[in-house]
Amino acid sequence: MILVLGGTGFLGQAVCRKLDSLHLQYISTSLHKGRVDLRDKAEVFRLFEIVSPEYVINCAAYVGGIQFGYKHFAELFYYNMQMTMNIL
Repeated sequence: MILVLGGTGFLGQAVCRKLDSLHLQYISTSLHKGRVDLRDKAEVFRLFEIVSPEYVINCAAYVGGIQFGYKHFAELFYYNMQMTMNIL
């Protein structure tokens, strides 16, 4: 099974469309779907325990516009690193 993290984002939607076109089975999740907050280690562990993916495609990111990035650069870095560490 393929797990697509961040499947509702710009990149995640494109990846899911490609997987659909290849007729591959996958599970897509994102914070916006109300499924899992990748910043929460317990939620990530629970997700991986339930799905037991063979492959993981990580399209998830904590992002905002350019101005948001200028104002919240440390928060962006911290949350994205936290998500990456939990996934790994």
